[in-house]
Amino acid sequence: MCRSLKNAIIVSIKLWTASLLFSQLFFYSLIGYSQTTLTLNYDTNGNRLSKSLQGSSHNPTVVATPSAVSPNQACTLTASGCPGTVQWSTGQQGASISVTPATSTQYTAECITPNCANNGIGQATVEVYQCTPDAIGITSTLYTTRNGQTVTLTAYGCPGTVKWSNGQIGFTISPQVYGASSTFTATCSKRNCPNSGSGSVSIAGITGCNSGDVLVTAQAGNWNATTTWVCGRIPTVTDEVYLNHEVQVNVNGFAKSITLGTGSLNYPNNSFVTLSEN
Repeated sequence: MCRSLKNAIIVSIKLWTASLLFSQLFFYSLIGYSQTTLTLNYDTNGNRLSKSLQGSSHNPTVVATPSAVSPNQACTLTASGCPGTVQWSTGQQGASISVTPATSTQYTAECITPNCANNGIGQATVEVYQCTPDAIGITSTLYTTRNGQTVTLTAYGCPGTVKWSNGQIGFTISPQVYGASSTFTATCSKRNCPNSGSGSVSIAGITGCNSGDVLVTAQAGNWNATTTWVCGRIPTVTDEVYLNHEVQVNVNGFAKSITLGTGSLNYPNNSFVTLSEN
């Protein structure tokens, strides 16, 4: 519907006589509201001949979330306060739309309401920050480790927050390394720039069969098959086990601990593995 008369009104009263038209115009307005015109026509006997109402629709309130983004990052525009149809400057319709501006852009929402001569207008600007890539470097306390050994990785060159490929956050992390080679990537994010640069480092892992080494799977197979394990022997209560393959526990087994890498354990015969560490 058009804007209420109590918000902004122009009242035009016209009195017709035999030779002269008397017109009285009254105007009331509240700041920020559109005008509505009410015209009443009367004859010389005081009978109303006609009544017409003409106005403009509400000016919608437009909000951008977020209001500042990196280039081509999605942003949601929402228009509220429109009782009709919202038509956007992008050609889209609806109370809420998604945009991905490459540069700072002003968006306009037009409130289209039946029987309203003028459409209300609302606008919002989405600021786009041009993200300059940062050169991210990584240092490690070790570049070759035995399986299960801990290394300390430190990222530098990031003016914001560092997120690592293993899910950890911070400039320095201390992960355990398993497998022949492990790659860790540090991604830098700063205000309105979720990815302003990244760096990676690879740590080589040595799979040994010495005392204290982690026993790693060589291929998929049965728990009690020597070919399943890199060292060619079945795990014992003193072995830390790391699984990179699918292992079938076809008989009861033993280990000190089990770490799941990209592998898994299946128990087809209701067998189990007893862990001495627990």
